[in-house]
Amino acid sequence: MVYMLVHPPQKLVIAMGEQFTVFGARGYIGEALVQHLRTQGHQVQAITRDNWPEKGSQLGHVVFAAGMAANYRQNLIGTLQSQTILPTKLIEETNFSSFLYLSSTRLYGGASSTDEDAKLQVCPQNAEDIYNLTKATSECYLLAQDNPKIRVARLSNVYGQYKNTNSFLAAILWSAAQKGEVFFETDAASSKDYIPLDKCVDRLAKIALTAERRIYNVARGERVSHDQIARKLSDLGIAVRFQKNAPLQSFPEINTAKMDAEFGAIKSNLIERLPMLLEEIKAKANQ
Repeated sequence: MVYMLVHPPQKLVIAMGEQFTVFGARGYIGEALVQHLRTQGHQVQAITRDNWPEKGSQLGHVVFAAGMAANYRQNLIGTLQSQTILPTKLIEETNFSSFLYLSSTRLYGGASSTDEDAKLQVCPQNAEDIYNLTKATSECYLLAQDNPKIRVARLSNVYGQYKNTNSFLAAILWSAAQKGEVFFETDAASSKDYIPLDKCVDRLAKIALTAERRIYNVARGERVSHDQIARKLSDLGIAVRFQKNAPLQSFPEINTAKMDAEFGAIKSNLIERLPMLLEEIKAKANQ
């Protein structure tokens, strides 16, 4: 007699993605985040001005990526509306599993430290500060909520997959691609922190789902000078010139210790990626 061992049928487990709602889904970061989340198998509702959710909506994990970019100086009321009024209304009027508000490392201008807990400096008499004031006001309101799932991500200068010239680096690369030359209107010693778009959206997704803290700097943690960019472009055959007696615009080095400890350091280097970025821009310019 032959005995056969019959195994019980195994239960088929299908891992379903999380529900996300991304506000500002047509924007530079929002659009890339939507694509990234869907690639990861998550269900994403992409929110624009045309499909704003109703009161009481169940939104899942919210990422608020809406706001003003380079045109905030020309649209003060729009800046206040998009960066402060709308996100705070969502907290009061909708239901969510978590809420991640995208802020900016611009807030550290004039601060003594770039740690997330540093005291910030703003000047209400300076219209330029409306960007920082509206971001900081939203941060304060959100972090005052007794809900550890409401978080803030302060982003540094995000680069890659450019569609316009709304940022310093994008304008530089488009000029290099289309004209073969770049004219810097700032001092060569000027510097900024840069983080690639793909790494940025990856970190945002992880913060929304698993973050242990409530506020993070999402940055490379290392400054790149305009001189370094110019030298690399020159190596790539681009003619480079600097304006004489140009202003120095140097931003502080961003402290990324909290993000690095929890999610790992971002090792991508802007200078190493410049050749690829330039080729991408050239391809778009020739379309």
